[in-house]
Amino acid sequence: MIPSEETKDFAEQALELYNEDNGTKYKVNEILKVNGFCTQYFHFYITFTVTNGEKEYFQAEVLKDVDGSLDCEIIRPRVMKPAIHLFLIFLEDLQEWIGEAPQLISIPL
Repeated sequence: MIPSEETKDFAEQALELYNEDNGTKYKVNEILKVNGFCTQYFHFYITFTVTNGEKEYFQAEVLKDVDGSLDCEIIRPRVMKPAIHLFLIFLEDLQEWIGEAPQLISIPL
């Protein structure tokens, strides 16, 4: 699915619930990905960035009924996959150890 103003609105409404429950003031920045399917509801799975000092990633599952009402099933910071998370920690540690960001190099074969 292509991100639209409607899906951005869904993300903003979901994030408003998250902010109320957690005492935060996140604002939707950019919609990155939208997936969905239809049953008796339209299901939208939205991945988006938020701003609150630093750029962070969030995920939401929003259900839209045929009457237009919305229900937010899931709203949370994006869950990172363990292998990727460990790799990112490794890169941060490597950066501290060598004093600069690691650079990719190419080796001629």
